[in-house]
Amino acid sequence: MRGARDVEINWDDADMQCEGGLRPDDVGGLRVTFLGRLSQDGQPVRMIFGIATAIDAAHVRNVPANVTVIFEGETRIYSSAGQDKCTIDELSLQPVAEATGSWRRVVARGFCTVPVTAPLGGSGALEVDRFDFAGGLRNED
Repeated sequence: MRGARDVEINWDDADMQCEGGLRPDDVGGLRVTFLGRLSQDGQPVRMIFGIATAIDAAHVRNVPANVTVIFEGETRIYSSAGQDKCTIDELSLQPVAEATGSWRRVVARGFCTVPVTAPLGGSGALEVDRFDFAGGLRNED
């Protein structure tokens, strides 16, 4: 990410927490959240991807997404504020038959076409030009 903060995020399993599941009914789709620390200063950062696709999708392309980045130590929040500024190029979900318990694996890559900005009169923006992630997704509410 570049802009208000210049950081490179490259977390592995031991470096982060991951949660995934359904978005609220009024929005629909999937939500995947990652929490980790910046290698530069140890600050906790949460990245949230709201993805406009069904939980039973196996493989989809060009799906709208909302991206939110929270620098928790500074209480700074940046958001694409809607699904029209970021896209999931490619997303695959492990088939239900191969799932372990109520969990499935999600793998995605995508990009944002405009910077994610600080809402409610905040200042600054972050360029999130590319992201790649893999994580867990809960099959049920």
